[in-house]
Amino acid sequence: MDILNFIQYLNHIFERYKYKILKQKTLLPIGAATFDLNTFDYVDYIFQNEQDNDYKVSFPCLCYRPDDYIDHKLKIRNYKYFQYQALFVLKEGQNIINIVIDLVKSIFKEKYNIIKYYITFLEDNWRSPCMGAYGYGYEMKIFGLEVLQITNMHQFVNKKIQHLNIWELAFGVERLLLFYNDYNNNFGLDFSHYLYSNKIIDDLYNLYNNKQTSNLLLLLSKYIQIINIKYNDFVILNLVFNILDSRNEFCSTEKNLLMQKIYQTIK
Repeated sequence: MDILNFIQYLNHIFERYKYKILKQKTLLPIGAATFDLNTFDYVDYIFQNEQDNDYKVSFPCLCYRPDDYIDHKLKIRNYKYFQYQALFVLKEGQNIINIVIDLVKSIFKEKYNIIKYYITFLEDNWRSPCMGAYGYGYEMKIFGLEVLQITNMHQFVNKKIQHLNIWELAFGVERLLLFYNDYNNNFGLDFSHYLYSNKIIDDLYNLYNNKQTSNLLLLLSKYIQIINIKYNDFVILNLVFNILDSRNEFCSTEKNLLMQKIYQTIK
């Protein structure tokens, strides 16, 4: 199965579990599905309608992490990849691990009987200081490869939402598909082999060279001066910050100051 058909397959599965299937709203480059407007809209809706705890949504999201090409030899990391995002309210008496395992069983069907012995859950908390957000949760690994991030959101865009018990599931589509197709690296997946061609890698090195880093630093300093920042501006600002941070362009003090400034723009 190729990537796009697998996404449709996931849509059908989540539809059976009564999720409302959405389309990605944010067309700007984002590093994770959490930054898509669908996530913002869902959290805001539950915040305004606490009694509607049956409402849950899911959607595929194309994400970008430009510096991940550095690890292309691992054959499991792309600079452009799909996440499948699910958002829901965990009701009293429900167990998050049981919900996840039930979904994984539905995705892999009979193959689950093989992989179930190699599934592990590790504590993996999440935070985004730039967005004023954090949560607690787990990562799920199959054969030691992370395929799912599970997060209970406690704060989102400066809103305290711990009492709402909102959970986020962020599946790595390509990584799920590796196990679904019995591949051991991304080369076997349709479309993915283009990400590893020499031309693509060379273009990326040219795009993100030292000169480009200087330009990104200027862009960051420009956006950080905006007081009432718009969502699209924040998305660009956050992506630029993460790229520069991955290159260790900031000392710890400078990094904390920049995060505080970005945080101030979304208050």
